[in-house]
Amino acid sequence: MDALWRLVWALPVELVTGVAAMLVLRRVLGRHHSSPATREPRLRAIETLAVSDETRAYLVEIDRRPMLVIESTRQVTLQEVPLHASTGARQHLGSSGQVPRRGFGGMR
Repeated sequence: MDALWRLVWALPVELVTGVAAMLVLRRVLGRHHSSPATREPRLRAIETLAVSDETRAYLVEIDRRPMLVIESTRQVTLQEVPLHASTGARQHLGSSGQVPRRGFGGMR
């Protein structure tokens, strides 16, 4: 019977201790560590194109950097899309420098 009373008192004590620890950690860490539901996704698929029966091209954004992924039956290639005006890529991306929603480089 004595063990039962210890268990009855231990549960609320542990729950209060756990909640207090969570509140302290939240205050110490601050809002720098956002939850996955509130932060922007790191990987975003923008466009997919079937180049042939065996090859597909994907335009994705990884940490706000546009990347071109070419997938075939033989290999996968990842290439960062340059955003420098000297390469001419910015003319396809528009004046804002944003990755287009449809088509590669603004093409349909």
